[in-house]
Amino acid sequence: MPAMGHVFVRLSGFGMRLLPYWPYEFERDGETPDRVRVTHWADASRLTATVDSQHRESAEGIVDVSPGPEHQYWRAETGIYGFTWPDGFVIGVSVDANDPTPFYLFGPDEARIYPQGPFPTEKMLDAAGWTGPGQKLAAQYHLDDIEVFELDFEYADSPWWQTHWAFPVGAGQSLVISGQCPAAHHDLVRNAIRHIVETLSDTQP
Repeated sequence: MPAMGHVFVRLSGFGMRLLPYWPYEFERDGETPDRVRVTHWADASRLTATVDSQHRESAEGIVDVSPGPEHQYWRAETGIYGFTWPDGFVIGVSVDANDPTPFYLFGPDEARIYPQGPFPTEKMLDAAGWTGPGQKLAAQYHLDDIEVFELDFEYADSPWWQTHWAFPVGAGQSLVISGQCPAAHHDLVRNAIRHIVETLSDTQP
Protein backbone atom coordinates (compact mmCIF):
# COMPACT_ATOMS: atom_id res chain seq x y z
CA MET A 1 0.00 0.00 0.00
CA PRO A 2 1.26 3.49 -0.77
CA ALA A 3 1.31 6.16 1.88
CA MET A 4 -1.96 8.05 2.12
CA GLY A 5 -2.32 11.73 1.46
CA HIS A 6 -5.57 13.65 1.65
CA VAL A 7 -8.25 11.29 0.38
CA PHE A 8 -11.95 11.36 -0.33
CA VAL A 9 -14.19 8.79 1.26
CA ARG A 10 -16.94 7.63 -1.04
CA LEU A 11 -19.92 5.61 0.16
CA SER A 12 -21.21 2.52 -1.64
CA GLY A 13 -24.41 0.59 -1.08
CA PHE A 14 -28.09 0.37 -1.92
CA GLY A 15 -27.23 0.48 -5.63
CA MET A 16 -25.29 3.75 -5.38
CA ARG A 17 -21.87 5.29 -4.97
CA LEU A 18 -21.62 8.76 -3.42
CA LEU A 19 -18.56 10.90 -4.09
CA PRO A 20 -18.58 14.17 -2.11
CA TYR A 21 -16.96 17.52 -2.80
CA TRP A 22 -14.24 18.42 -0.28
CA PRO A 23 -14.59 19.46 2.51
CA TYR A 24 -17.49 17.15 3.22
CA GLU A 25 -19.49 15.22 5.79
CA PHE A 26 -21.74 12.15 5.58
CA GLU A 27 -24.47 11.72 8.18
CA ARG A 28 -26.79 8.71 8.32
CA ASP A 29 -30.54 8.90 9.00
CA GLY A 30 -30.91 6.40 11.82
CA GLU A 31 -34.54 5.54 10.97
CA THR A 32 -33.99 5.10 7.22
CA PRO A 33 -30.92 2.90 6.57
CA ASP A 34 -30.39 3.97 2.95
CA ARG A 35 -30.72 7.74 3.56
CA VAL A 36 -27.60 9.90 3.87
CA ARG A 37 -27.30 13.66 4.31
CA VAL A 38 -24.22 15.04 2.56
CA THR A 39 -22.77 18.40 3.59
CA HIS A 40 -20.24 20.49 1.68
CA TRP A 41 -18.56 23.33 3.54
CA ALA A 42 -18.00 26.21 1.09
CA ASP A 43 -16.32 29.16 2.81
CA ALA A 44 -18.94 30.35 5.29
CA SER A 45 -21.74 28.42 3.59
CA ARG A 46 -23.11 25.00 4.49
CA LEU A 47 -24.60 23.21 1.49
CA THR A 48 -26.54 19.97 2.04
CA ALA A 49 -28.21 17.29 -0.06
CA THR A 50 -30.08 14.14 0.92
CA VAL A 51 -29.66 10.91 -1.03
CA ASP A 52 -31.58 7.64 -0.68
CA SER A 53 -32.95 4.82 -2.82
CA GLN A 54 -35.80 7.02 -4.03
CA HIS A 55 -33.66 10.12 -4.61
CA ARG A 56 -30.46 9.14 -6.42
CA GLU A 57 -29.71 12.48 -8.06
CA SER A 58 -26.34 14.21 -7.89
CA ALA A 59 -26.29 17.65 -6.28
CA GLU A 60 -23.95 20.05 -8.06
CA GLY A 61 -21.03 21.08 -5.87
CA ILE A 62 -22.10 18.75 -3.03
CA VAL A 63 -22.11 15.11 -4.13
CA ASP A 64 -21.95 13.05 -7.32
CA VAL A 65 -24.17 9.96 -7.34
CA SER A 66 -23.49 7.02 -9.67
CA PRO A 67 -24.63 3.37 -9.84
CA GLY A 68 -22.99 1.14 -7.25
CA PRO A 69 -23.19 -2.20 -5.46
CA GLU A 70 -26.57 -3.46 -4.26
CA HIS A 71 -25.57 -4.55 -0.73
CA GLN A 72 -28.04 -3.18 1.81
CA TYR A 73 -25.56 -1.30 3.98
CA TRP A 74 -23.17 1.59 3.51
CA ARG A 75 -19.51 0.85 2.96
CA ALA A 76 -16.95 3.66 3.25
CA GLU A 77 -14.22 3.41 0.61
CA THR A 78 -10.93 5.19 0.17
CA GLY A 79 -8.70 4.62 -2.82
CA ILE A 80 -6.85 1.97 -0.81
CA TYR A 81 -9.28 0.20 1.52
CA GLY A 82 -12.90 0.12 2.60
CA PHE A 83 -14.92 -0.72 5.71
CA THR A 84 -18.55 -0.92 6.79
CA TRP A 85 -19.72 2.38 8.27
CA PRO A 86 -20.21 1.87 12.04
CA ASP A 87 -23.36 3.14 13.74
CA GLY A 88 -23.22 6.28 15.85
CA PHE A 89 -20.61 8.16 13.79
CA VAL A 90 -20.54 10.85 11.12
CA ILE A 91 -17.85 10.56 8.42
CA GLY A 92 -16.12 13.80 7.54
CA VAL A 93 -12.92 15.78 7.23
CA SER A 94 -11.32 18.76 8.87
CA VAL A 95 -12.00 22.04 7.08
CA ASP A 96 -8.33 22.85 7.65
CA ALA A 97 -6.60 22.00 4.36
CA ASN A 98 -3.33 21.55 6.27
CA ASP A 99 -4.71 18.78 8.47
CA PRO A 100 -2.92 15.61 7.24
CA THR A 101 -5.59 13.25 8.63
CA PRO A 102 -7.42 11.86 5.59
CA PHE A 103 -10.80 11.53 7.30
CA TYR A 104 -12.51 11.30 10.68
CA LEU A 105 -15.45 9.47 12.17
CA PHE A 106 -17.07 11.96 14.54
CA GLY A 107 -19.09 10.68 17.51
CA PRO A 108 -20.83 12.21 20.53
CA ASP A 109 -19.13 14.77 22.77
CA GLU A 110 -16.11 15.26 20.50
CA ALA A 111 -15.38 11.54 20.23
CA ARG A 112 -13.51 10.74 17.05
CA ILE A 113 -11.85 7.88 15.17
CA TYR A 114 -9.19 8.38 12.50
CA PRO A 115 -6.60 6.41 10.49
CA GLN A 116 -2.85 6.86 10.60
CA GLY A 117 -0.53 5.45 7.94
CA PRO A 118 0.14 2.99 6.45
CA PHE A 119 3.66 3.12 7.89
CA PRO A 120 6.67 0.82 7.48
CA THR A 121 6.08 -1.86 10.11
CA GLU A 122 9.69 -1.64 11.27
CA LYS A 123 9.08 1.99 12.28
CA MET A 124 5.88 1.38 14.28
CA LEU A 125 5.80 2.95 17.73
CA ASP A 126 5.91 0.92 20.92
CA ALA A 127 3.86 1.67 24.04
CA ALA A 128 6.22 4.46 25.11
CA GLY A 129 5.94 6.02 21.67
CA TRP A 130 2.13 6.13 21.80
CA THR A 131 2.05 7.59 25.32
CA GLY A 132 2.09 11.37 25.12
CA PRO A 133 2.60 14.01 27.82
CA GLY A 134 0.00 13.68 30.56
CA GLN A 135 -1.14 10.26 29.32
CA LYS A 136 -0.95 6.95 31.18
CA LEU A 137 -0.87 3.56 29.49
CA ALA A 138 -3.98 1.78 30.80
CA ALA A 139 -3.82 -1.42 28.73
CA GLN A 140 -1.82 -3.13 26.02
CA TYR A 141 -2.95 -6.38 24.39
CA HIS A 142 -3.17 -8.35 21.15
CA LEU A 143 -6.20 -9.43 19.14
CA ASP A 144 -4.75 -11.90 16.64
CA ASP A 145 -2.26 -9.76 14.67
CA ILE A 146 -3.61 -6.46 16.02
CA GLU A 147 -1.70 -4.67 18.77
CA VAL A 148 -3.93 -2.45 20.89
CA PHE A 149 -2.83 0.39 23.16
CA GLU A 150 -5.26 2.16 25.53
CA LEU A 151 -4.39 5.40 27.31
CA ASP A 152 -6.01 7.54 30.01
CA PHE A 153 -5.58 11.30 30.26
CA GLU A 154 -7.26 14.48 31.46
CA TYR A 155 -8.75 17.03 29.05
CA ALA A 156 -10.60 20.17 30.19
CA ASP A 157 -10.59 18.75 33.74
CA SER A 158 -12.44 15.62 32.61
CA PRO A 159 -11.27 12.00 32.17
CA TRP A 160 -10.58 11.06 28.55
CA TRP A 161 -9.55 7.86 26.82
CA GLN A 162 -7.45 7.19 23.72
CA THR A 163 -6.67 4.02 21.80
CA HIS A 164 -4.47 2.92 18.87
CA TRP A 165 -5.01 -0.32 16.93
CA ALA A 166 -1.95 -1.24 14.84
CA PHE A 167 -2.02 -4.10 12.34
CA PRO A 168 -0.29 -5.24 9.12
CA VAL A 169 -1.95 -4.37 5.81
CA GLY A 170 0.67 -5.45 3.28
CA ALA A 171 4.27 -6.43 2.85
CA GLY A 172 6.16 -4.47 5.48
CA GLN A 173 3.27 -2.01 6.02
CA SER A 174 1.03 -1.37 9.02
CA LEU A 175 -2.08 0.75 9.44
CA VAL A 176 -3.21 2.35 12.70
CA ILE A 177 -6.82 3.12 13.57
CA SER A 178 -6.91 5.56 16.48
CA GLY A 179 -9.72 6.95 18.59
CA GLN A 180 -10.27 9.25 21.50
CA CYS A 181 -13.28 10.33 23.52
CA PRO A 182 -14.54 11.26 26.98
CA ALA A 183 -14.02 8.18 29.14
CA ALA A 184 -17.78 7.57 29.35
CA HIS A 185 -17.86 6.77 25.60
CA HIS A 186 -14.89 4.43 25.44
CA ASP A 187 -17.04 1.32 24.80
CA LEU A 188 -18.71 3.03 21.82
CA VAL A 189 -15.37 4.00 20.30
CA ARG A 190 -13.69 0.66 21.02
CA ASN A 191 -16.59 -1.28 19.47
CA ALA A 192 -16.66 0.99 16.40
CA ILE A 193 -12.92 0.50 15.81
CA ARG A 194 -13.34 -3.26 16.21
CA HIS A 195 -16.13 -3.11 13.61
CA ILE A 196 -13.94 -1.10 11.21
CA VAL A 197 -11.03 -3.50 11.58
CA GLU A 198 -13.20 -6.61 11.18
CA THR A 199 -14.78 -5.28 7.97
CA LEU A 200 -11.63 -3.70 6.51
CA SER A 201 -10.58 -4.91 3.07
CA ASP A 202 -9.07 -3.60 -0.15
CA THR A 203 -11.35 -1.18 -1.99
CA GLN A 204 -13.31 -2.91 -4.72
CA PRO A 205 -13.40 -1.36 -8.23
